[in-house]
Amino acid sequence: MAFVPISMLDLDVAVQQGYATLLSHRGFVFMQNKIHIEVTYKGNSSLPCVYMEEAILDILPAYDRQVTYSRMDIQSHAGKKRFLALSCSLFGEKGVYEHHRLAPIPAVFMDGELVFDAIPPRDELEEAIVERLRSEPQNVRATEQQMTEN
Repeated sequence: MAFVPISMLDLDVAVQQGYATLLSHRGFVFMQNKIHIEVTYKGNSSLPCVYMEEAILDILPAYDRQVTYSRMDIQSHAGKKRFLALSCSLFGEKGVYEHHRLAPIPAVFMDGELVFDAIPPRDELEEAIVERLRSEPQNVRATEQQMTEN
């Protein structure tokens, strides 16, 4: 397990903004990464979208406090805005608004990054989640003494 020292201010901000969860064990406080998964969703009449969401919902219980999920329903105003923002992150504003390049539907985004543009097998989906949870900075260690000093 890799540990990355950070200031207590960074730790507080990460927890407040939902990017991390604090865990305590034997006098140490650990900050564990969280990831957010989004699925581009066109509606219940799109079977690929329905099956993509089912694939995600099926594995979520195994990552209870580490993974959050939201459906990006492009038929809602908020969903359209998010879809266009992610499309711009992939192709740039010119690519989206002049060349009509859009994010795939359905697709899996983890923390705003396109990870799958087709329904992934369960093992590949779990592998992608575990890899993200283990990526730096994964866990941050601070002693209880450091916690009380700040």
